[in-house]
Amino acid sequence: MEITKVDPRVLRTRRLLIASFITVTQVKEFKDITIQMKQPLIAQRLMLISLINTICSMLLYQKK
Repeated sequence: MEITKVDPRVLRTRRLLIASFITVTQVKEFKDITIQMKQPLIAQRLMLISLINTICSMLLYQKK
């Protein structure tokens, strides 16, 4: 299996997005949160969906 390096900027952005999302979920109900993207590219949408799934999993795990 080949290990690929992830660009540090990507890791930083991902961490910041997760932290921001967690902060927003402490202020707003999950159903009231909306996300707007300036460039609705398929790759960005897929990455965002993956990120939201990861965050939701983390939040559910924290509640247990």
